[in-house]
Amino acid sequence: MTGRLAAACITGMALLLSTTASAMPGDVNPGSGVLCLVVGPESTEGLDVTSLRDALEIERQKAGVDVRPVVAQRIQECPVPDEGARWLALRLEGGVLLQWADGSTCPLDLAGVEVSDRARVAARRVVGLLADPQLARKARLVEGDLAWRAPARIRIQEPSRVPPVDGYLHLGGRGVWQVGPNRGSGDLEFEAGLLLLQRRLWIGGRVGYEPLRSVPGPRGAVHVQAVPVGLMGRWTFPVGPVGIRVGLGALVVWRQARIEPQGFAGSGSATSVNPAFDGEVEVTHVLWDTMHLSAGLTARMHATWSDFRWFDANAYRGPRFEVGAVVRVAAILRGKR
Repeated sequence: MTGRLAAACITGMALLLSTTASAMPGDVNPGSGVLCLVVGPESTEGLDVTSLRDALEIERQKAGVDVRPVVAQRIQECPVPDEGARWLALRLEGGVLLQWADGSTCPLDLAGVEVSDRARVAARRVVGLLADPQLARKARLVEGDLAWRAPARIRIQEPSRVPPVDGYLHLGGRGVWQVGPNRGSGDLEFEAGLLLLQRRLWIGGRVGYEPLRSVPGPRGAVHVQAVPVGLMGRWTFPVGPVGIRVGLGALVVWRQARIEPQGFAGSGSATSVNPAFDGEVEVTHVLWDTMHLSAGLTARMHATWSDFRWFDANAYRGPRFEVGAVVRVAAILRGKR
């Protein structure tokens, strides 16, 4: 049954594409139809009601079909179709599903479509189905000498109401100015975490590495390196083609200083572990559906710090506050659909 249903869906889309491409305006039956938009609590990204209505109006005018969209929260709230009426439901409940008046269903796969194009592609396919009397009234699909009927009593598995959880991997670099000791610094960072709430909420664990560098001090050169480790949370606000992402984090910073004092043989070293807090504002851009690029401003406040001393003299001042910029590339790991 699953194979026949898949064949029915594929054949229906092929028939729709051929009909849309070859039909002239005079060939389209201008009859009216009802489209029920079933919008669940977690709809597919890019298929909000406003975008769909705008796209449907454009496709309706192009096809010459009178489509009356009705918005409902459940399929049971859709209007009951009249006998022989053109009726179709587009269910946006964690996935995208087409449903005819006889109860038969067919998934609409938009996973490979850019987010900005999903509303337009969905509207074109829905209007194309409503424009064809045969496809709009019953799920009977014919190609050559073969015919399949999508079974009305046998349903495919409903899409999960729980949206899939995606993951992400961050690789980035920070350049900062350390207020307190008044010196420049920088580190590399790696982060992994989860994407929630339609990729608005980013939660992950981060580890960084501040490479070993020499810092001049009153007692001689000090070689310093640090490893910050912590948790980070971010929220993305869509603004046109980009997103503004605000982040807050809590971490601990392991720091080591090795001192080579002038006029003394040998050297000394000291380590510290201090808490710190991060704040960030970034601009993000979607290069592909599975890769994002971001850049922005970052600040780090050290709750405590350590100043290293050598023979009762201050040899190194730990940073108190850091401000700078950050650039990251994020790879999106798609969860199971």
